[in-house]
Amino acid sequence: MAKQATELRYAVRPRVIFKYFGQLCLVLAVLAMVPLVMSLIFGENDITVRYAVVVGALIALGLGMARLRAPSGMQANEGMVLVALIFLFGPLTMCYPMMSSGLSFLDALFEAISGVTTTGLSTMATLVGAPATFLFGRAWMQWYGGLGIIVFSLAFVIHPGLLAKGLAVTETETDDLVGGTRAQARQVLKIYGALTALGIIGSLSVGVGLFDAVLYTFAAVSTGSFAPHDGSLATLGWPAQAWITLLCLAGAVPLMFYYGMLKKKRRVGVEFLQVQAIVVASLVVSLAVGAAMHLSAGMPWSQVVHHAPLLAISAAGETDIMTRPPGCI
Repeated sequence: MAKQATELRYAVRPRVIFKYFGQLCLVLAVLAMVPLVMSLIFGENDITVRYAVVVGALIALGLGMARLRAPSGMQANEGMVLVALIFLFGPLTMCYPMMSSGLSFLDALFEAISGVTTTGLSTMATLVGAPATFLFGRAWMQWYGGLGIIVFSLAFVIHPGLLAKGLAVTETETDDLVGGTRAQARQVLKIYGALTALGIIGSLSVGVGLFDAVLYTFAAVSTGSFAPHDGSLATLGWPAQAWITLLCLAGAVPLMFYYGMLKKKRRVGVEFLQVQAIVVASLVVSLAVGAAMHLSAGMPWSQVVHHAPLLAISAAGETDIMTRPPGCI
């Protein structure tokens, strides 16, 4: 920590920023290829062209900057600048494809930032008639935002070790970046991917269609709230609602807890306390929400038992996927 504080007094070196910003652009290009492929599958040609322009520009920019000669080490202030740049630039690159759905630039930017930061707020008054690629694209941004662009970069592009630690300001943040090593980043990425695959398979098994299963799973494991329908979970049956809610809870658990369980074969101290806190908070909020539903809204206990735990777990996991349309409670 003292070393990083000292580094904050040094000037930011432009070549370091440009070089590793270029590498992050290549990661963004790969991530943008996924909705590009989906637009081809859905036959939405206008959106395909827009994504192709974005991917091409990112690759050209990334290759140009990544070839710059720069010191291998990164200072703490340079890491802070780089992270800030990528979280601004990433959503900006997605505005052009999203604007094909009729959004203004500001609305598209808001939607993209909401997705990448897994906030889940939307400027869309309704999702009826929205292109399938648009729905997938914003859910996809939410999914990789839930893990973090930096972790993807550590896993595949950015050199591990001291450079990775430069992206964190504190030792805790270094741990959040899975120790700054490529092997650990890939392990956490595998856990995130496995959780996602399990979510999709489970959703299909309880009767959710493939497209909706993917989008609801993306929203749940990333602790976001971009559901593919205006009614959110209200459009699904109770088995699907229960399954997606469990995914919300699983997504709220720190990935380092899963990683520690697999690596050490035992409970992880701080992360296990966080899991306990999430469970306890869900139970307490369930009781409070249930009482409010019954006493203030007159909801029958049979419905309270159904809706209160699902809403509470969704809130505790910061997912905010609702089981009832807005205004029903």
